[in-house]
Amino acid sequence: MRLEDFKNKYEYQSCVIAATGPSIVSLNPRLRSGITIGVNKIARYFNPTYLVVIDRFRRGIDHPGREEELGCNLVWDTVVECVFTRWDNGYTSPTVMIECSPINTIGPETIFRKGRIPTFNTATFAAIGLAMYMGFQNIGVIGFDVRGHGIERTIDQLEAALMRLTDYAKKQGQNVWNLSDQSMLTSLEKCSQEDFMRWTGG
Repeated sequence: MRLEDFKNKYEYQSCVIAATGPSIVSLNPRLRSGITIGVNKIARYFNPTYLVVIDRFRRGIDHPGREEELGCNLVWDTVVECVFTRWDNGYTSPTVMIECSPINTIGPETIFRKGRIPTFNTATFAAIGLAMYMGFQNIGVIGFDVRGHGIERTIDQLEAALMRLTDYAKKQGQNVWNLSDQSMLTSLEKCSQEDFMRWTGG
């Protein structure tokens, strides 16, 4: 499979981006049973439809002897339709190789035109960009709480990057909603899970 095979595959449909912040435990089972794009160690909570991993930790190479401690096996062996990744880390599920470009150096329109995924320091950001590439009209995000991972040190830059991405999404007729009631982010418009399901028919 290639990334190009997924371009606008889900046009006008809805999905949920599932990150691993504290609010992920509140994800409504109805949304969990729909199309979901998880990141990193989301298998601690459930197996999503797709998985996004942008870090490199090759099986048996990058962290020898520490795989269990770091939860690497949890990522490698997540059961999904496919893993979207920049590195061939040795996943059990099929992989789709992606190229990412930092959104703070290139605009989202240019990134998508080149067949790449916009990113900014986190797999969740890349997952939002992937969902846009796939054509989803309504994208709910949960677990992107920006707590305890060091991301809060660069939260102003992250907020600016998210604003740039979501402004472009709106121009394309796509909506990105923050479904978390614990998220520190202000650049993603808040929406309750109940309203998201009502608006999208989920």
